[in-house]
Amino acid sequence: MTTRELVNFAIEKAKTDFQYNLEQLELYYDHSQKIVDEELINSFSEDCLKHLIRLICIHHAGIEYLYNTSGLPKHVIHTQEGYAIHISGLKPVTIRAIPKGLEELLLEFSRQKRCFRDILESDLIDFKARMLAGNIAATTIRSVAGDLLAKYSMEIKVVSLRDGTWKCILSSTILVVSIAFFSDAEHIRNDIERCSMRIYED
Repeated sequence: MTTRELVNFAIEKAKTDFQYNLEQLELYYDHSQKIVDEELINSFSEDCLKHLIRLICIHHAGIEYLYNTSGLPKHVIHTQEGYAIHISGLKPVTIRAIPKGLEELLLEFSRQKRCFRDILESDLIDFKARMLAGNIAATTIRSVAGDLLAKYSMEIKVVSLRDGTWKCILSSTILVVSIAFFSDAEHIRNDIERCSMRIYED
């Protein structure tokens, strides 16, 4: 993989993590991420950097240390555990080996980091739109499967996915338990009954 491809792949992994965290906060904790601030950008940057380091370790598997302590690349510091990448404003990320091309990778990372605010704002707008679609779907579900929700004492939350399917969180109003599943308009009644029975069986 090229330097740009490695960084792009790490960014996509971090974006997936970001979307997952948004869903967890909204669906399980009733907390909405309202704005993209510096704290969020730094958290995303740190996550992206961690993914990049993992990719480097995989991509350069078996390569030993290629720099000695007197010739470390920029942003790399020596620690008791070995080495760490330290970029201003971010927490240091431990790295076991320093492969050739690391400095070039970090330069590419820093270059793309300038776009992280735009990436996060775009993803947050997309998520809010999918949550709005999910709220509409949840209202529809309550009208067509309200009898099942009442029968099993369940509540449902929904986020609409990009392919049109629904990610649903079914929560018991009696037990402190919930279950996640994917569904659509055609299968939602069967899925609610199946998942509700599974909750009470467990």
